[in-house]
Amino acid sequence: MAFPAIKPDVAIIHALRADLEGNAQIGLNKAIDEELSVAAETVIITAEEIVPRLDKADIVAPFVQAVVHAPHGAAPTSCHPFYPIDGEIYWLMSNKSVIQPHLRHSLLVFPISDIPLSDIL
Repeated sequence: MAFPAIKPDVAIIHALRADLEGNAQIGLNKAIDEELSVAAETVIITAEEIVPRLDKADIVAPFVQAVVHAPHGAAPTSCHPFYPIDGEIYWLMSNKSVIQPHLRHSLLVFPISDIPLSDIL
């Protein structure tokens, strides 16, 4: 059975390094980043390092609309080989008594829907 293709409005993809033209190196942990860069209407690359020029790119400039220097930008997830997953953050996020007050504050300050908070939390 075939499924309809998704067409994301925006893809934000974190890279090991990128140049100012929009070329980016993802490394060996690609997941679906290359496919997202082709499918999305707008692609924003965040990168650990900005370099003057890349000799090899996993994502190429014609698909990219913006490049942002974002050291440690994949945290708390990993950016191999620069840093691993932050397991402590994931533990805290999975602890309802720790994360619930933060979610309530975030949803109150930055409402994203008309759904009552009691239905979400």
